[in-house]
Amino acid sequence: MAWRGSWIGGDEETGVAIFRRTITLDAVPESLELRVSADRRYKLLVDGRVAALGPGAGDLESWPYDTVDLAPALAVGTNVVAAIVRNAGDAGPWHESGHRLAFLLDGDPRLDTSGDWEVAHLPEWRLGEAHRALGPNAFFVGHSPETFHAT
Repeated sequence: MAWRGSWIGGDEETGVAIFRRTITLDAVPESLELRVSADRRYKLLVDGRVAALGPGAGDLESWPYDTVDLAPALAVGTNVVAAIVRNAGDAGPWHESGHRLAFLLDGDPRLDTSGDWEVAHLPEWRLGEAHRALGPNAFFVGHSPETFHAT
């Protein structure tokens, strides 16, 4: 299976970033299966609502990705698809080893990360302390309280 999407994100090794793309639909597809991954954890949102979390555990030799059907989260008209991605580096658990703060989405040319995604690094969002407090199964990212505006 060939991938059209490519890793995006920049040179940051750790931290938090938001990746954002807007698409307009005349009709909602019955199914829109996408392959999604991040270095290291992602929260995928459509119009500010969580559509998926991932990816699962893996390592640099066996990189995980998720298959996500995004169709149920989409609506006719403008849709803002975003991913909040975090890479905690050495502060993260062993099964979240990674290389750099990055995101990958593939499966539809309107959304593949080879296209026009906006990227913003969020240096003010904390990492290590939250991970140690919440444990390895928590997806942590954000301020206290966490807020996210997709529009």
